[in-house]
Amino acid sequence: VQTTDWRIGCVIRTPVITARRLIYTPPPFTPSNIKNEKTRGLLYIGQTRDAKGAPEFMRMCRVLDLKPVVISHEKDAELFAGAEAHSFDLSQRQEMFELMSTCKAAYIPSKNECFSLAVLECLQFMPTIVDSQYAWTKHVREVGATLATGAELEAVIDAQLKNLQPYNRQLLDIYSTNSVQ
Repeated sequence: VQTTDWRIGCVIRTPVITARRLIYTPPPFTPSNIKNEKTRGLLYIGQTRDAKGAPEFMRMCRVLDLKPVVISHEKDAELFAGAEAHSFDLSQRQEMFELMSTCKAAYIPSKNECFSLAVLECLQFMPTIVDSQYAWTKHVREVGATLATGAELEAVIDAQLKNLQPYNRQLLDIYSTNSVQ
């Protein structure tokens, strides 16, 4: 990145990426229409690394006294002890979506996503909360993610888990229509 003037793709300008001719290309995304009863609570998708926010996610689950659902290639990691942990390979996308569609909300506290595919995948089924203290999160507000930070995160997550209204993914559907043109 630092040796070229061009950077094309699912990228935003950050302190780390400083290409002079940054061309943002939204990832094409076609949402699933799976609909299941919401029988599970809070979902996390990602690795155990601090940069992905896994420790913060698990801390929040302890504060809210939740048994979370975790999708990670590191599902047996000690960090996820007590969680309902799952791992899917690329050929199991449908099975992963079936599981995701049973969750009431997702919390993705990642410090360094770059317009995350995980956020899009979550938004097709449920309200998705991201930690707005990180610059990348401003780019997912337009597709329907809920931004919160600090002390308000606990209240926002709790409210989403208790919300009985049907989930409306209209912003994601608009994004998806435009991203595949």
